[in-house]
Amino acid sequence: EWILICVVCHPALRQAWFSCLGAEEKNKAWASFEHVFKEYQKDVPIPADTPAISSASAEQSSFLDSLSAAVDFAGEQGSAPVRSELDHWKDGEGGKGDTYYPLIWWKAHAHEIPVISQMARDFLAIPGASVAVEQLFSSSRHLCTDTRSSLKADTITQAMCTKHWIREGLLKL
Repeated sequence: EWILICVVCHPALRQAWFSCLGAEEKNKAWASFEHVFKEYQKDVPIPADTPAISSASAEQSSFLDSLSAAVDFAGEQGSAPVRSELDHWKDGEGGKGDTYYPLIWWKAHAHEIPVISQMARDFLAIPGASVAVEQLFSSSRHLCTDTRSSLKADTITQAMCTKHWIREGLLKL
């Protein structure tokens, strides 16, 4: 299920990738994404849209400035409803970004979509494969043969490190 979240967090893929798999898979991925989003939304503080006016600056302003500051312009702009972060993301706002470097895109757009940005940083940082670990185990198999099966873990670690250092030229014999 984590891979679904990673794909939806990727700015170049989002939900489009699941369209190829059918409506059922797309809905499943989006439902998982929304569930995780709601959990993250509890923990990520949302910054205020407008800075607070200090009392010192309010005292120094003119009558018209204080009157205009008290007017709520949000009610007058009623034509555009407030949209959630999920709606912005679902509609593909912000552009595709780089296919190979999604975290760079997220760094630039973190202030626009703070909750999903945190999700993306957490989920996209997970390695997609454990190739390095598998290679390490594979190479240790050559060292830990049946005849050397009584070696202690520390001895195997030292031998593996020494072998790697010699290959990299960090240790000369």
